[in-house]
Amino acid sequence: MTITEAARLASKNGRGIAIRNLKGVHFIPTNGSERTIIVSYSKKNRPKLTAKWEPSLDDLTRNDWIVY
Repeated sequence: MTITEAARLASKNGRGIAIRNLKGVHFIPTNGSERTIIVSYSKKNRPKLTAKWEPSLDDLTRNDWIVY
């Protein structure tokens, strides 16, 4: 699905979004000051939060986004 479709569905269900086959990273889109929160997992499987993401054109136009 597109990033728009995934973000809308995730928002309705309190979930994040991810790119299929991109392991260990998912995104939580918000309307808050943090905009998009990136959650990545270390080797010890502990979440690490990052507050900024600058998507590329390829990120925005791909169609393999999923609700995480």
